[in-house]
Amino acid sequence: MHKIFIKADRPCSGQLQIMGARSESMTNYRRLISYIYAYEGEVKGKNIGFAKLESRNGQCKLSVNVKKVYVGSSDLGVYLLAPGKEIFLGSIFIRSGGGEFRAVVNVENAADSGCSMDQCYGLTIHEQGDTWRAYTTIWEDAVAHAAEVELADVTSSKVGDAEAQIHRKVEELNQELRSGEKAAEGGDGPVLSSSPAEARQMSAGRGAMKNAETPEGAEVVQETEVLAQTSEEVYQTENEANQMTEALAGKIDNADYRVYSILGDGELEEGQVWEAAMFAGFYKLNNLTAFVDFNGLQIDGDITKVLSPLPIPEKFKAFNWNVIEVNGHDLDELHNAIETAKAFTEGPTCIIMHTVKGKGVEEMEGQAGWHGKAPSEEQGVAFVNEIMGVQ
Repeated sequence: MHKIFIKADRPCSGQLQIMGARSESMTNYRRLISYIYAYEGEVKGKNIGFAKLESRNGQCKLSVNVKKVYVGSSDLGVYLLAPGKEIFLGSIFIRSGGGEFRAVVNVENAADSGCSMDQCYGLTIHEQGDTWRAYTTIWEDAVAHAAEVELADVTSSKVGDAEAQIHRKVEELNQELRSGEKAAEGGDGPVLSSSPAEARQMSAGRGAMKNAETPEGAEVVQETEVLAQTSEEVYQTENEANQMTEALAGKIDNADYRVYSILGDGELEEGQVWEAAMFAGFYKLNNLTAFVDFNGLQIDGDITKVLSPLPIPEKFKAFNWNVIEVNGHDLDELHNAIETAKAFTEGPTCIIMHTVKGKGVEEMEGQAGWHGKAPSEEQGVAFVNEIMGVQ
């Protein structure tokens, strides 16, 4: 693909100079997310959204999400920025200041413009015929370079090297984004995330999936079983995508590891969980076990009064999962359930653990208020003593 070196005072069409380029095939998998900023005349404003590109096998899927957008007298158009011109992709519908736009373009001939996606260096949104107020993003060369990990060339025999390369690239990028202005609210520049699980799926020819960084809590234990991150926090469930692809990769490679995912009952209100559940059931991922901590409480209170995910067992069964219900405080029951899940070969298993939030500490038991709050030092000592039976 082209490496674009950009010199500009303001990222708007016609003011950019292409300083140099070199070619490389863009047919392999590439993913890029770049922030969109508001401009009025020459003045750069706040981040108001992002554009995401996913290119593979000659097609580029482009997604735009914006908020706090001003709509004047005419419709807003979405344009790719290319040397000397703008390429019209379509109109974006704005409601209450926000909107989304989706398009799929040919990598070699974007929107029948005669320009390839390699030649395009950004995207802008503005009223047709009026560019004074625009919402613009430029693909930053440093980020694009980090994004171009050749996932399509990764095979099962190369997974170790590929994992190190991908994680190194991602960590370098994330460190850069966390420094200076790029750590400020709204961020300044694109964000990339990649995982060995996705690399394995690319090598299997299964297509691209939603992606997230490898969970910080992930570790491979001696019995070659993968323990995934636990989380009941909203918006963290993209780790499900990693876990599904790890499980699928293991099944394709006939690997001897298992994948474990731990979910909170409040987290089951997230649509990504059920997308992952449907994926696992469809592909009969019998090397996957999910634990659900079913205590009936989330950070906002009773799950049945916030957005009830009930009935939980029936929903997982409907997605072709094997379901086992246990007392989550009984280690023997848990151990037996895990062994039963290992022996089940027809698909994934969900172990629903009936638990009490704050079990063992009278002041905490059944209280949603302790969901995200730490005890004081004195309370911590008292609570530990209560659990240990120390008077």
